[in-house]
Amino acid sequence: MAGEAQTAFISYSREDSAFALKLAEDLKAAGAAVWLDQLDIGAGQRWARAVEEALHACSLMLVILSPHSIDSRNVEDEFAFALEEGKTVIPVLYRDCKIPFRLRQLQRVDFRVDYGVGLRMLLRALPIAPGPMNASPAPKAGSSSTSGGVWTKQRSGISKGLNSVTFVSEQSAWAVGHGGAILHTEDGGRSWNLQSSDVGDSLYSVSFADLQSGWAVGFGSTILHTEDGGRSWSRQRSGVTLPLYSVSFANSQSGWALGQDGVILHTEDGGRSWNRQSSGVSNSLFSVSFVKGRIGWVVGTGGTILHTEDGGRSWSGQSSDLGEDSAEDLNSVTFVNERIGWAVGTGGIILNTENGGRSWIRQNSGVLYLLSSVSFPNERNGWAVGWEGTILHTQDGGGSWTEQCSGVGDQALRSVSFANVQSGGVVGWDGTILHYEE
Repeated sequence: MAGEAQTAFISYSREDSAFALKLAEDLKAAGAAVWLDQLDIGAGQRWARAVEEALHACSLMLVILSPHSIDSRNVEDEFAFALEEGKTVIPVLYRDCKIPFRLRQLQRVDFRVDYGVGLRMLLRALPIAPGPMNASPAPKAGSSSTSGGVWTKQRSGISKGLNSVTFVSEQSAWAVGHGGAILHTEDGGRSWNLQSSDVGDSLYSVSFADLQSGWAVGFGSTILHTEDGGRSWSRQRSGVTLPLYSVSFANSQSGWALGQDGVILHTEDGGRSWNRQSSGVSNSLFSVSFVKGRIGWVVGTGGTILHTEDGGRSWSGQSSDLGEDSAEDLNSVTFVNERIGWAVGTGGIILNTENGGRSWIRQNSGVLYLLSSVSFPNERNGWAVGWEGTILHTQDGGGSWTEQCSGVGDQALRSVSFANVQSGGVVGWDGTILHYEE
């Protein structure tokens, strides 16, 4: 069994065995470390002892909720033990049922309507590296740098997955990840220091308006804010109970946060109050980019692209060449001005617009691996990163993309940020941090 920090125990009722088995197999196939009695108790092992040992060893628990499981004494005992031991518990809603009182305050992952969407949401919540669900089985070849830059691995000091990085300058950057991890560097990444967040929830995104004012969002509707460069972080009230996947601030007062079920939140007072904006969609939203303070774009599941020109008072959908009812997700979006932007997603998708999103054109990434993040410091130079250690670079606005050598093998890379064309960074699973210099 994988180590404690990597493994999730699956608690379920026997009547839900078929669903539990399918879920465990799909999670394992995607690279997630999970423990299920049907799969992980070897021949000759004592069943009760093996379950007890796994309960103690695993730091997370997935509780499959259904009418059968809420009546199961074993399931109740298992999640009660996990809560009392301070383990992370994620309710997995399989069938309509009355949520147990002790689980009502925990963010759920809903599988009732769409299994695929539920699986993607669950993989985002697990602190392990997902495998290439949308990857081609063919090996990568020809990875190289074409711009004279070098990627070097830096010491993060942690083994938890990192989900987001932002470079505010060549020297100053922040990264956030699972277990409330917040890291900061003031020397371009030669040394990273852990900052105290006082939360245990996974953090998915970080944004700084300047060297002092920053925000981080994550699981359980978490919003954290600092006014002193991260020396202290305090919670802000989001007003929602859904996970938040992305945050972006145009300045120290005006910002947006977005997440599951089409949630878009906006603040004009630095986060002292957050107000919900109408997105018009129920898709999960993963990334936001604003230019000139009021003009912005949001992307998410099902190829969703939303646009606003009034700071989010109204959002309208934009069409891509992915087609309606696409099964492909867009994970990240960035704009360098009000006309030119890029979005990346599953299956190596890279979309580009040069007219503010009135039309989006697919660019040839050359890979079929999921791309999780994109960053362009100017109109010509950009980077995209994703699963299987993928780093792509363009020097012509995406007319051609070339793979660069990340040096991390099949590691899942989650986020890329560049302060300028000479300096940037990438973060990923297992505390991976890479730094780029010309």
